[in-house]
Amino acid sequence: MSRASLEYLKKLAKERLREMRRTDPKAQLAAAQRDIAREQGFPSWRALKAELDRRNASPLAFYGQREFGIRDPNGVELMFSQPVEPPA
Repeated sequence: MSRASLEYLKKLAKERLREMRRTDPKAQLAAAQRDIAREQGFPSWRALKAELDRRNASPLAFYGQREFGIRDPNGVELMFSQPVEPPA
């Protein structure tokens, strides 16, 4: 996947939706997003967004996700930013 930003891909999906609605007025944004995701090599928009989020996460968040299975990058940052009390 090229270094496409999420904002760019969102814009692309909206343009695709306009194109789709020329032939199918009931076309939905989710279908356009799925098309864009598949063109980028992902099975769904959700998978594409998750990969972009992973790539844009801080190294600390990436480590926390990999080592501890924590999915929320903000949660990882918060976890590692809290002072740790030494054992008594």
